[in-house]
Amino acid sequence: MRHSDSASDRKKNTCKLEPKSTQNVLCPFGFFATIAHVTESSMSLCWPIHRRHIGVVISILLVAFALAPVPFIGQNRSSEVVLPTSRPCDRSAQQRLALVIGNGAYSIKPLRNPPNDATAVSNELRELGFSVTSGLNKSQSEMEQMIREFGDRLRSTCGVGLFYYAGHGVQIAGRNYLIPVNADIQNEADYKYKSIDLNWALDQMYNEQNPLNIVILDACRSDPFPRSHRSDQGGLAQVSAPTGTLIAYATAPDSTASDGDGANSPYTQELIKQMHVPGVLVETMLRHVAEQVSARTGGKQEPWFNANIKGDFYFNNGTGPTATTKKDTNPRPSVAPPIDVPEAPRSKPDEDSAVARAREELRGRGIAVDVTSVKNALMSIDLDVLKLLTTAKIQPSVIEEAFRQKSSDGVTVARKFFDNSSKSPEAIKWFDSALGNGVDPNFTVPNDYYEREGVLIEAIRAANVPAIKVLLEHGASPHPYQNLFLTRYPLTRFLYPLRLIVDDDRLTLEEKQDLTKAFIKAGVVIPKVFDPGQSGWPSVMYEAKNLRDQDAPKLSINFSPSQPFCSQPENSVCKHAGSDWCSAIAKMPNKLVFDFKKNSSSPLYDVTLLHLLSIQGNKAYFLGLTKYITYDYVLVEVAKDASSWTVLRYMAPESGMGLCKKDSDGSQPEYCWRRIPIHRVAGSDEMRFDDFGLSWRMSREECSSLYPR
Repeated sequence: MRHSDSASDRKKNTCKLEPKSTQNVLCPFGFFATIAHVTESSMSLCWPIHRRHIGVVISILLVAFALAPVPFIGQNRSSEVVLPTSRPCDRSAQQRLALVIGNGAYSIKPLRNPPNDATAVSNELRELGFSVTSGLNKSQSEMEQMIREFGDRLRSTCGVGLFYYAGHGVQIAGRNYLIPVNADIQNEADYKYKSIDLNWALDQMYNEQNPLNIVILDACRSDPFPRSHRSDQGGLAQVSAPTGTLIAYATAPDSTASDGDGANSPYTQELIKQMHVPGVLVETMLRHVAEQVSARTGGKQEPWFNANIKGDFYFNNGTGPTATTKKDTNPRPSVAPPIDVPEAPRSKPDEDSAVARAREELRGRGIAVDVTSVKNALMSIDLDVLKLLTTAKIQPSVIEEAFRQKSSDGVTVARKFFDNSSKSPEAIKWFDSALGNGVDPNFTVPNDYYEREGVLIEAIRAANVPAIKVLLEHGASPHPYQNLFLTRYPLTRFLYPLRLIVDDDRLTLEEKQDLTKAFIKAGVVIPKVFDPGQSGWPSVMYEAKNLRDQDAPKLSINFSPSQPFCSQPENSVCKHAGSDWCSAIAKMPNKLVFDFKKNSSSPLYDVTLLHLLSIQGNKAYFLGLTKYITYDYVLVEVAKDASSWTVLRYMAPESGMGLCKKDSDGSQPEYCWRRIPIHRVAGSDEMRFDDFGLSWRMSREECSSLYPR
């Protein structure tokens, strides 16, 4: 305890008995002047005590004061001790709280739209029941103060928190920084002290009692201070979401987003539109945003999000004040109307009666027609409830969202269902009917390593043979999607599903043969093997060799190489995708020819599209062939209008191409799937990789000439 220790102070601290109204201790000042200055004379002012007993008395008094702490009369403010008080959050007052910041008035590279975006988002959130604190063109100190105060409010109310930021944002050494308008960045070290560390902002928001935090960053514009640091990496880095947190980004990691030509950025305009659609889970809403932004930008901007949350959250739950629609007298010109939801087909009277009975029975059991109810029924294989929910006409998108949820042990509900249903023909029959009633056999689920992958992969991991076959029969691509970016394994289920099936010791030989035939019937690709001679096998080509030389003999099946996609104008993958995909793919260029005149050094040279693997949203995924000393296979993501190609190649690092994802033991692999984004120059057949100043020419070759001779 700190106390004034001057001679005059000690002189004043003689022991005087106070009136009963103020007296709290027997001898407060004589004793607590400090233990170090207790003297025989000061003690004798209160009691006649022999000096040899002073130590005993002091001990007794110490215990007494420790057991009954009370205020001390006349103690100055400098010596006051304020004990921290615990302020548990008031769950009865739980609120929706939002902090919205838009920075655009930078002295270097100013941005027009962030203040507009922040204003539009603030207005929308208020209509959706949020208590909003907003700020435009804020300095570092102002941003820090607003974020701290926002964190304090979250801790005191247990509220759902949302932090939206629009403006410049950069990554330095794998950390993300939000740039205040007054930032004066001269070198790389300045970012740490003159901008806002995103991790610090997340720490301010984190609260174990807080049910959900949402962070939305339309902050991936270009760096206003590119010469101040050595990193060539654009956009923001991937951040693992803390427990109870969802982080949404305007574009993919290491990519930049557009500020837009209108009053709002493409991402924020679509975000506002989708937030107002009633009855849509936040994860589904963000997927809709990503699909629409990707389509509007021709695949140049790919929003994504990272979630570590439990339970369901709706921006507009379809009831109460958040369900109200805007009046026509107060239109918002910068925001397009919500997406059209097709009207459900009119059912027959008998069907209406069955739906009503099913819903009445569910209500009687206290079961809602929502994601949580489907999730619980899927995990427990409660077929009675699943059938009632299906009869009650629950939407296919709700079933898909339930499969995406995580169980208490961190695995997806899809994996739980496939683990528990492999020996239940009735469960597989229900799953078959759900697929027949509109559940997409190619819908994706979250994954801790790949971020997102096709639901078929969870069925393969569970070795659920009936579920795998049912998915394939309903149009699941035999090459289920995986986000390979920065992942370290050349052998993936996306490219080589048969290799993983053959190596699964849980399956009998007959089951492996049965599944292999089902995959071949569904159009699985058997890549042709190109021997590198003395140069050594490239990693991805080596897996094609193992499929031919090791797996085929184990199955006693002869694998013939698949024909290029151009010889199959309507294969099962594009037919199932619909929306003119087969005709769009038939018109696509199938080769990029590298332009050596502009640059002779490149991480990628000629690329040939050989096999269509999957279609997700507005993107088609091809197995491509390239030559870098020897031939190797690459994964190529192509926009529907062919205006952008993103090539993922398994390779060592090149400048500014990102670090591989760490292994579970924390080690950093050198080789992984790296992204090379290429876009078309308007009005020409030229394709460019701007970061490296590289060019290719698009062409369409005859099918017979695609494979090297």
